[in-house]
Amino acid sequence: MERATSAEVEGAVAAIFPEAGPARRMRLLLYAHMRHSNLRTMEIGRLYGRTHGAVFLAVRDLEAEATETPAFATRLRALAKRLEKN
Repeated sequence: MERATSAEVEGAVAAIFPEAGPARRMRLLLYAHMRHSNLRTMEIGRLYGRTHGAVFLAVRDLEAEATETPAFATRLRALAKRLEKN
């Protein structure tokens, strides 16, 4: 299965979370790259000037938020659907 490019990830995050401020958008980008691109954590971190630990924390925190907030979980599913390639 083909994975999303950085441009596709950035476009999808901007389209589905247009209200996200800079810090929130960064966490969403880290999450989306980790889940939907071929980049490894070190590469994702380097791309955005973050550590690989920051990538893991963003994924952990956003997935925890999704379990607590159904509306947010729905938006993450919409993000995944937009980035899916068959």
